[in-house]
Amino acid sequence: MQSAGSTTSLNAATPAHVWRIQEIVDGVYEKYKNVDDGEVATYIPELRKADPKHFGICLATMDGHMVRAGDWDKEFTIQSMCKPFAFQMALEQFGMEETLNTWVLSPAVMRSTPSSWIRKPRGHSTR
Repeated sequence: MQSAGSTTSLNAATPAHVWRIQEIVDGVYEKYKNVDDGEVATYIPELRKADPKHFGICLATMDGHMVRAGDWDKEFTIQSMCKPFAFQMALEQFGMEETLNTWVLSPAVMRSTPSSWIRKPRGHSTR
């Protein structure tokens, strides 16, 4: 069953596992679509432009299917949420040892999330 926010293009030929993923995405969307906690960050110009009413989810499966709900087609800025993906790519390309010798974590990472990751040359102080 699809939620009112679901904008899926799935059809009868879509595999069962994709339908299950769509159900999960629809459930997450329905659960969180009315959350309006917090404030739009204004210290970064692109973030300042964000419409806090927009909320969307869009996932691509490994076999090429798309599942989506809500405002998935609205443009948005990813800012620091790309850092964990960049770190993962570095791990895959260079391995753990070389990556950790090149990447350092800011002191804030010990208190917060992977979005605090920053890349600095080895030996550069993070304090």
